[in-house]
Amino acid sequence: MPRVPKRVPVFTPMPKLLRRGVTVATGDLDGNGIEIITGPAAGGANYQDPRVNLYNFVNGSVVFTTSHLAYTNGFIGGIWVA
Repeated sequence: MPRVPKRVPVFTPMPKLLRRGVTVATGDLDGNGIEIITGPAAGGANYQDPRVNLYNFVNGSVVFTTSHLAYTNGFIGGIWVA
């Protein structure tokens, strides 16, 4: 069983254009360690790319794994991943 970190290093899950916040969830989705899932919060009128991002926690670092466009571009309703 993978060791659960007490702290995750600071990382930027979304572009700096996003000013309304980020929703975050964590878990072990594939049985090999900790994953971090992020999505933009609602109301990001200045950021219209509704992507869910997946990161893995590998050897003490957060590593981008994949991204999925959850809605069509321009959607600003937010993505609640938790």
